Amino acid sequence: MTVGDRDLRFTTCHLCEAKWWFQEGELVPLTSVIDLVVKK
Repeated sequence: MTVGDRDLRFTTCHLCEAKWWFQEGELVPLTSVIDLVVKK
């Protein structure tokens, strides 16, 4: 999905419900994703 102007991939674990965001294979902290949404 696109958040702000960045293409991000969202992944979740169906067993423990953990969630992660990635950009180009690198982990993106949730606070960075929130900052992108707020700036828009």
